Amino acid sequence: MGAQSEKPVLLSTEVRFRLKVRSGLSTVCVIREEDLGRHHLGSSTFPPHHINLPTLFDPSDCAAIIMSVAELKAKGNAAFAAKDYQGAIQAYNDAIAAATSPEDAVHVLYSNRSACYAGLRDWTKALDDAESCIKANPSFAKGYGRKGAALHGARKLEEAVDAYSAGLGIAPNDAGLTKGLADVQRAVQNE
Repeated sequence: MGAQSEKPVLLSTEVRFRLKVRSGLSTVCVIREEDLGRHHLGSSTFPPHHINLPTLFDPSDCAAIIMSVAELKAKGNAAFAAKDYQGAIQAYNDAIAAATSPEDAVHVLYSNRSACYAGLRDWTKALDDAESCIKANPSFAKGYGRKGAALHGARKLEEAVDAYSAGLGIAPNDAGLTKGLADVQRAVQNE
């Protein structure tokens, strides 16, 4: 049984697609123009919707360009640590797209991407990801912290208090939630 691929997506001179390596396991794969040798992704003779990936290459031959969810998450974490929020967002996007099982902890990926959007002060997207995190795992207290931070940044202070309080209902001793709640309560008093 060979690898199967979903419809690839052309992004400048690379193709990103989800590759099903074996039953129940898939990963995002990126093939760059230079990886394909004589083929040109942007040319009319090689449009992305005509790529027959299983015959074009053997996935085992390109292991360096196939990344697992864990590897994509680690790449995102490294970019986040370097304050490369856009790079981290792209890595988390790819990890979320590749996530297929509970072990992939998609709620953590949404939480991490929410932190990236908060770093960019894009409070709407930070809130959207925080809510996706909570929906994916309502018992993950950090998701409520991400939601509280996004709401605080958006100056929706009462809603931020509610989010931090909900998180503390799950993890009463969480230092991050306690500090976040105290910060937003101070902001409410100063208004």
